[in-house]
Amino acid sequence: AAAAATTPWEGRKTLLFFHGALCWQIYDKVKSMSAMERKCRSRSGFLNNYAFGVRYEVFRRYRGEPDFNLRATDLLPPPPKADLDELTLGSIFCLCPSGTGWGMRAFHAVALGCIPVLIQDDGSGKYPTVLQAFEGSILDWAEMAVRLTFNDIPRLPAILRGLAADPPALAAKRAALVRAWSRLLW
Repeated sequence: AAAAATTPWEGRKTLLFFHGALCWQIYDKVKSMSAMERKCRSRSGFLNNYAFGVRYEVFRRYRGEPDFNLRATDLLPPPPKADLDELTLGSIFCLCPSGTGWGMRAFHAVALGCIPVLIQDDGSGKYPTVLQAFEGSILDWAEMAVRLTFNDIPRLPAILRGLAADPPALAAKRAALVRAWSRLLW
């Protein structure tokens, strides 16, 4: 868990990392992006808005983006086997969209020194943004993460490249990660 404090920042080559299912049902695998679109648009009861469509939209737009490593586990063929901790440790930012609420992905990113990118709304204003663990009472997620909205997705590469090119802003986020990781993992 001390990786946030001890891993060298300058060795991180991946701008944005994500590994996971793009939409519900997470165990239903599909073979094409058109099948994935159908899967993501299907209704599944109380999980109709699983991840607010963020995972699919980011993957659809940026799966070929230089310096992005986006691994969809519900698209066949599956991503090659890899050490996810090593991939996280090699990344500057980690996409941490909601699934069925806030999840462990943001904790994992913080512990491994990867700045969480939180996009946890559907862009319609119909649903509230998902709050993170201890937000407002113990942790200031804005200090250590990049919080965006669904409507920011078209500018995602520019936003992340701009922050990565701003050493003082990046250093402030990294220092906040170092201060926060022990509050998330005990």
